[in-house]
Amino acid sequence: MGRKSYAALRHQCGLAGLSQQGDREAMQKRLQRLRLQPRTQMSITELSGALRDLGQKTHRNQRSKKDLQRLLAKNECIFAGLSQEGDRQAMQKRLQRVRLLPRTKMSRAEMIHALRDFGQRIPRNQRSKKDLQRLLAKRLAQSQATTQNLPFNRLSEGLRKVAAASLAGFGLKSKPPTFVDYCCGMGGASLGAHQAGYRILGAVDVWQVACSSYGLNLPAEARQADLASDSVIWNEEVDCMWASMPCQSFSSIGNRLGISDERGKLSVTFADHLKSTKPRVFVFENSPNLIPINGGYDIGIIEKAMRACGYKLARYLLESTKFGLCQKRRRLFIVETGKE
Repeated sequence: MGRKSYAALRHQCGLAGLSQQGDREAMQKRLQRLRLQPRTQMSITELSGALRDLGQKTHRNQRSKKDLQRLLAKNECIFAGLSQEGDRQAMQKRLQRVRLLPRTKMSRAEMIHALRDFGQRIPRNQRSKKDLQRLLAKRLAQSQATTQNLPFNRLSEGLRKVAAASLAGFGLKSKPPTFVDYCCGMGGASLGAHQAGYRILGAVDVWQVACSSYGLNLPAEARQADLASDSVIWNEEVDCMWASMPCQSFSSIGNRLGISDERGKLSVTFADHLKSTKPRVFVFENSPNLIPINGGYDIGIIEKAMRACGYKLARYLLESTKFGLCQKRRRLFIVETGKE
């Protein structure tokens, strides 16, 4: 594989929020540090911020760099389902192995299980370890290739046509189609739907402050509920369901524990709400890093759960600057394209 160009490295550093100063080696070192050792070289301020993201309170007598590193390693091991025994170095070594070698050290049974999660049938004459590795690599490559990254001007126009057709396709000229918003925050997605002509039935978020803010911004109310355990029932048929599930577990600047993290599991649990609500269409929005994380395993599990509800899927990677936003922000959208 050839060396990446200076411009490509600058672009990657820019997307990751890293400094673009210095030569190629300096930028490669920053990117490697972010990917391979996201916590070991953090400052005290960064460590404190990461612990707050995990909901961990730090006591005044535990604010040295070593104490914060130990607390962070322990919390990340808890989220990853790993042992918290031993010292800080032992916990960090376990975490590093999970992050850096999620597939290369898998047993035959683990590879067979992963292939089954992808819906891949395994012929009886292809069950050696090398055959399974080859099948898994091929399946992961196919998963990456299905991501649609069309020119943004064409995609923007296409999405406008799809939106117009979907509104007309509901056949409810006298009655606008309905919209619900999961993990709504202050209601950005709902506001866009409202302006596009949808009737907002309501929204759901676990944070009471977000629910209160939502009610001030839109002609609807947001319910406070934990989507991991609470069921959500709507009094009317839902035409469009939007979900912006937590992205901290998938983001390149988050803990990158994927669906092993409690917040990451919500993206899998979303399928349960999809099954109970049965919307005509849905949109699932998240970090673009959800695609490659853990070798594509996590997105395979999430999409498999969605397809099990009877939907066909398409992926889109959209750059916010192409839609008039003065912020460089790329996001993944998984969109329902029709019933199976």
